[in-house]
Amino acid sequence: MRLLAYIMFALMALVTFALSTVFLLMPRMNWSATVKPGALENRIASTVRQRWIAIHRPHQRNPVAVTPDNLLSGREDYNEHSSGAMALTAAEKTGLRLSSIRGFLD
Repeated sequence: MRLLAYIMFALMALVTFALSTVFLLMPRMNWSATVKPGALENRIASTVRQRWIAIHRPHQRNPVAVTPDNLLSGREDYNEHSSGAMALTAAEKTGLRLSSIRGFLD
């Protein structure tokens, strides 16, 4: 009978702790999407991602075969959609003038 009382007390304490955490502590935390994640969150996300890749990688094959046509298509897509944005980002970071990059992109 005492064991049942101890179990019930522990269960009530755990429920009280969980509810107070959800209703008192968590609303005070900054959940904004504009805030950079902390070191712990980065570490957890990195570990989960690496483990997921390690588990699932052996069972998946590359859906795009490496052929000259696919490589050319990929280069064209990159040049059309991404190279300009990459150049603008690099220009902003390094302070280069956009006019000096335009000739390179064309």
